[in-house]
Amino acid sequence: MDIVPAAMQSGWNAQALAALGKTISDNGVQVVLVHEAPGPDVAAAITSAGAKPVLVETDGDDPVAVLETAAKQLVTALTAGNAPGASSMTTAISMF
Repeated sequence: MDIVPAAMQSGWNAQALAALGKTISDNGVQVVLVHEAPGPDVAAAITSAGAKPVLVETDGDDPVAVLETAAKQLVTALTAGNAPGASSMTTAISMF
């Protein structure tokens, strides 16, 4: 899996949303990892570019359970829609 880092911005304007969508499209990104639920405009930019936002929870009383849940969410997102025998190479964007 390749990771493309991207900064999570506090205020997304049309230009920043377009740049995010272009980064997703240009890199064949399938999953965008976020630490908080994206706003409607950001979520729309992610999904319209062909990727799925995945909320990775980082808070909790049991760090092992938090990590296990995050891993399951990531695996589910990465394998969703893959046909049997399809390439498993995936690109993700991390927006933390």
